[in-house]
Parts: sequence; structure tokens; C-alpha cells
Amino acid sequence: MPYCIAKYCHISYENNPSNAHFHRLPKRCALRRQWLAKCGRPARQDKQARVCSLHFKKEDYDNFLQYESGFASKLILKPDAVPSVFGEPDVPVEEVAASAGPSHSERTRRLERRSTKQVSVARRLRHLVVSVQFLCICN
Repeated sequence: MPYCIAKYCHISYENNPSNAHFHRLPKRCALRRQWLAKCGRPARQDKQARVCSLHFKKEDYDNFLQYESGFASKLILKPDAVPSVFGEPDVPVEEVAASAGPSHSERTRRLERRSTKQVSVARRLRHLVVSVQFLCICN
């Protein structure tokens, strides 16, 4: 199972209380070395190694606003993004990343709000269509 390789981070697909997203290590050697150095890990990693979204700032994503508002289904990192949010041994990374990383619950709230707005607009349009049909029948 994929897991986050950042030091002091214990997030994996099985243990993911904050619904973090997992990003593969970059293929470009220089950028990959930067990621591994920031995460405090050796140069070689297995195929399951990932870095979770809790270690990136909102500015590191190309489509953060679209994702938060429900117009994108997954987060896309900028090509030169490097993880920069890390916790200490005694402080969970979830607390450190609360202000920096994407919030899944906030996104869910926005999606629900958006769907209720769409239902409201659909009702108004239906009422308008019925009114127009009534006017056409009367004329």
C-alpha cells in the first residue's frame, strides 16, 4: 500500500484520517532529490513511496481553487513544487498542515452547497417553463 515518506508522517492509504491526497515522486532526478532531501529520506525509495498533500502549501497546486469549489476532481501540483510543510516528532503533521494543506471537509461542504444551488436554479427554470407554456396556451 502507498504511504507518505515524509519524516514523522504516518499517513498511508489505510491510515488517512485527514483524507490527504498522495503524490508520486517526480521523475526528474534533480526535483526528486529535492523532495527526498526535504522529506529526510535516502535517495532510493520503493514504488509505493508517496508524499501526502499535507506537506504542500495551497500555492503549490495549479488548480487549488477549482478543486476547493468542486470544479476539479483531483489536485494537480505545479511542475516545480517541493514539499515544505513538516511536523516535529511530538507534533502531528495534521496540526501543522491545517492552514497550509487542502481541507477535504471544506471541499465537501462547498460541493453540497453547489448542488443545492443547482437544484434551486432547476426549480426556478421549471417554474419559468411552466409559466411560458401557460402563456402560449392562453394566446
